[in-house]
Amino acid sequence: MKLNADIIFDRLSTYIPAEITGYRDSALTIGRPEFYMGEKEVFKSGRLYVLRSESISRRAVVEKGSVLVCIGDVPQMSYFSERCCLIKINKDCNILQVFNYLQEIFNLFDDWNQHLTSIMDDNASASEMAEASLLIFENPILILD
Repeated sequence: MKLNADIIFDRLSTYIPAEITGYRDSALTIGRPEFYMGEKEVFKSGRLYVLRSESISRRAVVEKGSVLVCIGDVPQMSYFSERCCLIKINKDCNILQVFNYLQEIFNLFDDWNQHLTSIMDDNASASEMAEASLLIFENPILILD
């Protein structure tokens, strides 16, 4: 399942303090996280990268629609904010733990999607779908008619 930067940020900030800035799209286009592997790699649209601030090259190529989860202060903040969504995390965080948090977020939404699909395949009960969605929306759901 694909998510957007706002959903990822909202869920991630329940685990650890984070800040969000830059270009964001409301469409669900962002796939599961991956580690940024070096300065010659392009930050591609629709991708979610996890990295430490010191690994960002000054000549980084950034496609609009990419999301960076960066641990530490980001050099050239305005350059990145114009081109992508930047989720900044305190530099004391463990990068592997941040990656695991992101995986948990995607797992939650994948499980929800599978649950809804099984309800649709079984009996298509609107009340069961609403009940299954309570964990995701964290608000009461009312079904009318």
